[in-house]
Parts: sequence; C-alpha cells; structure tokens
Amino acid sequence: MKDGLHLLGGMGGAILALALYIFGWGALQKCFGGERFSVTTPSGDGVNYVTTEVDENGYVESVKTTTAYVPQKYIPQSGEHVIIGDFEYIMVSVGDWTRWTNAVARLESVAERRWKKEHQTEEGRRAWHGAATNRIVNADSVIWLYRDGFVYTEEVKPAPRRSPAVKRNAAPDRPKPVVPSGLPPRLTAKKKALQNRPATKEVNATFGPGGRLLKVEVSK
Repeated sequence: MKDGLHLLGGMGGAILALALYIFGWGALQKCFGGERFSVTTPSGDGVNYVTTEVDENGYVESVKTTTAYVPQKYIPQSGEHVIIGDFEYIMVSVGDWTRWTNAVARLESVAERRWKKEHQTEEGRRAWHGAATNRIVNADSVIWLYRDGFVYTEEVKPAPRRSPAVKRNAAPDRPKPVVPSGLPPRLTAKKKALQNRPATKEVNATFGPGGRLLKVEVSK
C-alpha cells in the first residue's frame, strides 16, 4: 500500500512538472534561450522510468523507457501441474471441483442402489462373487459364504404360529316336534257336517204398489 501511494505521488509530481513546463515554456525560453528539457516519470511497474525530451518550442522530441526486468505474477489454469517445494500438484478451479464432486456423488448413489438390488437374489450374487461355497441356515436367517470372502446374510421371517383347533362337542339330537297329519276329531266332524249341509237357496221377491207381492223367484 505504501509503495502504491509512493508511486502515485511520483507520477503526480512528474505530470505537474511537465504541465508547468509546457504552459511556462514561453517565459522560460525568454529567460534561458533555446534550451531543451527532459522530464522523467515512473512507468507504472514500480521499477522502470519514462524520460520525455521536449524542444524549445514545447514539442516532444523523444520518449525513452528503461528496460529493467519486472517479474510478473502467474496464475495457473485448472488442470495444470504445479511444483511447490518437493511436491507436484494439479490445480483445480472451484467450478471444476464442484462439477467433479457432484458427478462422483451421483455415481456412488447409482452404484449403491444397483449393488443392493442385485445382491438380493442368488443369481445377482453369483454374477458378482461366483457360486456360493457354503450356506448356513438359522432360525431367522440364512448366511451365504462366497469364495472371494463376501458374506451375505438373508433374513427369514418365521412362519406365524397357528393355535390348535378346538373340537366342540356336538349338541345332542333333540326330538323333533310331532306334527299331526290331520285335524283333531272335533274339527274334522264339524268340517264334515258343514260339507253335508244342503246348499242355501236364494229367494227374490218383487213387490208392486201398495206392497202387493207380484213375483217370487227361488234360485238353486
């Protein structure tokens, strides 16, 4: 920060001196005759300087610059090899690092789901590890052993227990109520008497004026 302020101050002083010379050239020429002047200003890199030569009329005749070596800062790009101390590194930008790590995370998620799905079947485990070398059956699990050292435990749900059937004693046979085949004797005799009773005859009488009987009809 101090070097920057010093450089800015030096440049400002040089510009001010050049301005004073240009505007006051007429007065200087009268006093000193046809002399030439040179103005030196910093070049801006903090090392080199620029020298400007002006003639008696105020025109620039030449500009000279020193050529001292100024080391430039180098910013490596993503993917470049950089040696720091005794180690070699590969530079990675923030954008590339984010993209690569996200891609790895997605691949790991897909691989984990595929691994779990294919190991749920015996055919899938055989494709990954070959045929099983041993199988241990327990009450609640089956353990599969493979030649490459892989061990898979398959959980087995126990079958639900069923309570023994309770035999119920059959109800004793009860006698069925006796339904009489016919009517009681008294009702039978009454029904028979009604059937043997002679049919009732209908009598129609026709009367005239004064209540005089005109006609009598008997229907069978």
